[in-house]
Amino acid sequence: MKKILFIISLMAIFLTISCTSPVEKQMQTAKEKIKRIFEDAAFKANSTIKWEEFVSLDLDSLNENDIDSIRREEIFTKMKYYTNEMKSIVPQAENLAKKMGQHLRAIRIYSGVMNDLAQNEKEEMEEASNEMEKLHKKMDALKDSIAMCSKTDSILEVQIKNRHNKTLPIKYYKYKCFVKATCKDINSNQIENFIDTLEFFFDFEMNPMKW
Repeated sequence: MKKILFIISLMAIFLTISCTSPVEKQMQTAKEKIKRIFEDAAFKANSTIKWEEFVSLDLDSLNENDIDSIRREEIFTKMKYYTNEMKSIVPQAENLAKKMGQHLRAIRIYSGVMNDLAQNEKEEMEEASNEMEKLHKKMDALKDSIAMCSKTDSILEVQIKNRHNKTLPIKYYKYKCFVKATCKDINSNQIENFIDTLEFFFDFEMNPMKW
């Protein structure tokens, strides 16, 4: 009787292992690696993380064109952000230019008559000039970022076109999961709750990809 029960137990274990598909194994690997990334980040931040829920939702197979298309979407998002930042600088620069003009007129009026006021206007003029210079530097940096994004996008576009009509092997995976967790700062005991549906990308060997 004991031998029969032992054999049945072994068969049950074997069937359980056999019923685990390659995709399920990959999703479990992805889940463990993502959890480890979160836990390591929490540890470095001197915090703890408690998993309330962590559910694997999907695992999509991707080829090189899929990944490059996703990269182009990310680049477009960045370029949109940089463009909006540039637009926000324009009214700031316009206001500073008006202030600088006002300070300049005041300096001309007060110079030689009310030197203390003239000196104050000069100092405020200098502050406004420094702020304007910072805005110019920020604008130049944003322009450079947009130019770099545009260059990278052009390269990706060419790569995608060159692979057109070719049979491309699966080289990447997109892992989708639902996460519900509680983070606690060890020093302050401050608690922050987190809930979201997330996507992560892995290479063919199930190593998390860095964009």
